[in-house]
Amino acid sequence: MRVDLDEVIEAIDNANDYTECFYYIPDEIIFIRQFGEISGDLPEDFDMDKEDDNIIPLPSKRDINDYENMEKYIAQLSDERAAEWLANAIKGKGAFRRFRATLDRFNLEDDWYDFLDERHRQSAIEWCEKYGIAYDEDHPEEYEEEIPSTDIPVSKKKEDIHIVRITKDNYMNILLMVADYFKELNQIDGGNRDMEPEGEVTDWVEEYLSGYGHIYAASISGRFIGFIGFGMQQEATVDDLYVRPGMRKKGIASRLISYVEQTEGNLSFTVYPENQVMLKVLESIGYKTVTTLSVQKEGNENIQNYIRG
Repeated sequence: MRVDLDEVIEAIDNANDYTECFYYIPDEIIFIRQFGEISGDLPEDFDMDKEDDNIIPLPSKRDINDYENMEKYIAQLSDERAAEWLANAIKGKGAFRRFRATLDRFNLEDDWYDFLDERHRQSAIEWCEKYGIAYDEDHPEEYEEEIPSTDIPVSKKKEDIHIVRITKDNYMNILLMVADYFKELNQIDGGNRDMEPEGEVTDWVEEYLSGYGHIYAASISGRFIGFIGFGMQQEATVDDLYVRPGMRKKGIASRLISYVEQTEGNLSFTVYPENQVMLKVLESIGYKTVTTLSVQKEGNENIQNYIRG
C-alpha cells in the first residue's frame, strides 16, 4: 500500500462534520464521502457497504482535535503575555473565533498556521505508520543551489524511524517480512521454519495479537523494515527480532530494543547459539549470556541461550 502524504494532509485539512475521507486499498486512492455522497476515482461497481475490509478511514475532525492543537500551540509560546491572552480566549463558547482574533492582535496568525500545518503533517504520518501504508514525501534540498556540488558533498535528509504497535489493523503488512525472518532463522538453526505468509506466518502473528505478547515494528515512511516480538511472562522475553537485510547496521535493532525497554522494563532474550550476529548486537548494547538451558535431539528445537541485561 502506498499514498502521497500531501493527499493525506489535504484530507485532514478538509475534515469537518460533513466530510469524511477514506483510503481504498485495492486502487491505493483516497475518496470522499460528503453529505452521504461519495466522490473519487473509484470503480464503477464500487459499493462501500460491501468493501469494508478494503477501506481504511482517514483521521476525522474529532481525531484531529484542533482545540487540543490550540492548547499545544499556546503551551509552546515563549511570549508569556500572548500565551495568557490566548489561554483566556479559548475558554467557553466562541473559542475558535476569539482565538483567531487574539492571534491577529499579537501578529501570530502566520505562526499559528505554520504550527497547525506541522501538526496535521504529523497526524498524516502517524496514520500512515499505524496502518503500514508507505508514503511519498518531497524533501526540500538542504544546500544552496549556487554552491557547486563538486565543492561540497550533498547529504540526503535522514529519514525518521517510527516504532509502531502491530495490531489487527496493520499486521497484514508485516507478513512477508515475518516469512523472510523465519527463512533466515531456518538457515541459522537448521530447524523446520520455512513458512509461507498466507499460512503459518499469519497464525504466528495472530497468536501474539491474541494475548501471548506484543509485536512492534520499525518503519520508515510507512514501510516496515524490522520488528520485535516478545512474550509476557514474569518479565518481557524477546523471542523474535529481525531487521531487513538492506537496513542493517543502522541502529534499528537497538532502537526497537530501547523502545521496548522503556515500555516494559527489564528484558530477557532467547537466541540460538548459531545466531552470532544477534549475539554481537546484544553484547554491543550491554547484554551478556548468562546460561544455557537445554539441548534437544535433531528435529526438535535446538539449544537456546538466554541473555539478560
